[in-house]
Amino acid sequence: MHYLVPLVGLIGLIGFVGIQGKACGYAVLALPCYAVVLWLHFNVKAWVPFINPATYDAEFMAVDRQMHGIVDACIAIRGWLATWVPGINDLYMNGFMLLFYCSFIVHSMKTPDQFRTLFLSALLLQGLGGLCYLLFPAIGPFLYETGANPVLTQAQAHMLAVREAAVAGGREWLAANGAREFVSPLGAMPSLHAGGGFLFLWFAWKHCRVLLPLYVPLFAFILIGAIANRFHYIVDLPAGIALAGLSIWLAHRLHAGQPWPSGWRWATLPPFGAVMRADGGLRQTPKTALAKAPATR
Repeated sequence: MHYLVPLVGLIGLIGFVGIQGKACGYAVLALPCYAVVLWLHFNVKAWVPFINPATYDAEFMAVDRQMHGIVDACIAIRGWLATWVPGINDLYMNGFMLLFYCSFIVHSMKTPDQFRTLFLSALLLQGLGGLCYLLFPAIGPFLYETGANPVLTQAQAHMLAVREAAVAGGREWLAANGAREFVSPLGAMPSLHAGGGFLFLWFAWKHCRVLLPLYVPLFAFILIGAIANRFHYIVDLPAGIALAGLSIWLAHRLHAGQPWPSGWRWATLPPFGAVMRADGGLRQTPKTALAKAPATR
């Protein structure tokens, strides 16, 4: 459950420095909410082979073969980076976790008004991503090609063995081994590492640009590594980024009164069609209205 570590650290940090206001309350609620969503997320991944046993690996790999120049370029760039970046085999996962840490901690302290929107966006991404695994089941391109990262290649072999054992053993195997292999289920489509990286980068761009010198290269490395390590097909990346965009959109929509990404906000529609105008007045209208609002940073 390493995904929960940033939230534990966030709550401890807020308590230590004595941050007051809404961010503290949101942070305290964050851990149990995220724990529940992740528990559901990984359980859905574990049950995908039983709920929807079909896979799209052959179709997605056909796209990779048609666009293999991109794969070759990612492998070449990753190989070049390996000559001078220490610990590169661990950077794919550790880099993503660093984005995770920094985003929750920095936004809770520096832009607390945006923290709950960031957090809800991350929740939606994990939840919707689990549903997408059911709609488009895929294991990953490492079925066909060995990736450039030997550490992750070993992990992929273990995860594939877990999947095969689960399919062969069924419910009884899951009951006996599911807790031990909780984070082992495979799901390639969409790439939530690409989606999560984009989500954190988007909030940094909009609300805390001091993070960009760190976030831009890490996000680029995650995209390259996802392909070079053969964890993801090419089509997984834009799908994950699109899902992150949808999650950001929904989070702003659900938080009435929060600024929209484009600088607009939806005026809330109370009973009888009363809508708040930009100047604070009320007018009657049968339709939902858009009110122009200045974007905040």
